This record gives sequence, C-alpha cells and structure tokens, in this order.
Amino acid sequence: MKLKTNKDKTTITVLNQVKYLGYVFYRKGKRRFRVHTTNIRKLKDKLIVVTDRSNGMSIEGMKTKLNQIIRGWVQYFKLADMKTLMKSMDERLRRIRMITWKRWKKFKTKI
Repeated sequence: MKLKTNKDKTTITVLNQVKYLGYVFYRKGKRRFRVHTTNIRKLKDKLIVVTDRSNGMSIEGMKTKLNQIIRGWVQYFKLADMKTLMKSMDERLRRIRMITWKRWKKFKTKI
C-alpha cells in the first residue's frame, strides 16, 4: 500500500505501556481496558473545582454540573474496568453532604 508512517507517533512497545484514547490495556485472562491515570487525575480535578465550598454554586446547580461531568465521563470510558475507581469517586462526592452542613448557619437548622 506504500503508506508512510510518522516515526515520532509510531512505536512498537509492550501492550501494557500503551495509552490510547485515554485507555490503558492490560491482560488478566483476556485483554482488558483501564482508564489511564492522567484521565483519572483530570476527573478528580474537575470534581474538586465543582465541589469546592467557595465556588458560590447552589446545591442544585452543583448536582446538575456533577451529573453532566460524571455521566459524560462514564459514557466515554464505559469499556474500561472501573468499579473500584467509581467507589472511590463516590466517597469523594460525599463532600456535598459536608458543604450542605456548613451552609446551614443556625444551630436549629442543623438539628
């Protein structure tokens, strides 16, 4: 076919070391996918910005924004194995409860 390859972009390497479209390949029985650590870090950074106490966003606005971010991310990486990753994200998102608690100013409201 006489196709030219770009030597900067083309590599021959072990399958475990390849990052392709945010996925990392690994083998456990059969070949499977994981989400690359840089993509996980980007998601965590987005979640921290949205759930920050000082961003001034209402709880409903925060829920809407989180829903958009998480649904889009999960739909993109739906082929990857990420059960434990989603459990850790769920633990992080429990910050919303803390934010609501801190926004209630009066002691009577907290009771």
